[in-house]
Amino acid sequence: MQKTIGAFETIDFPAFGMHGVSAKVDTGALTSCLDCRVLRVVHEADGTPVLEFKPEGSDSMQRTADFFEKWVRSSNGAKVDRFFVQTTIVLEGTAYPILVSLADRSDMKVPVLLGRRFLREHHFLVDSRRNSR
Repeated sequence: MQKTIGAFETIDFPAFGMHGVSAKVDTGALTSCLDCRVLRVVHEADGTPVLEFKPEGSDSMQRTADFFEKWVRSSNGAKVDRFFVQTTIVLEGTAYPILVSLADRSDMKVPVLLGRRFLREHHFLVDSRRNSR
């Protein structure tokens, strides 16, 4: 079943304690992205790498061993190394799994991009006339 969303939406990241976050629906971006300026990889006593990160708008540091690193092409065409984590967003009252890259978006107008992969996986249709923020 197709669901229609606008060019901008308001979403929640319950795992990060973030509610009412502005997101831009970006059909030009393959992956979704979350504004995160504090992130580092630490190693547990057994050597397991763990990603520690603090999304902008969250009150606490997050930790996960379930992450990966990948080169992506940024909006300006440069290749950049990004960390990716799996989480859940709530959009219009429904929870959806989402894979997000973590990047400094402080120069951008909104802290979250929802990319094509997310839109395709969940059968969203984008109506650019509609805005929910």
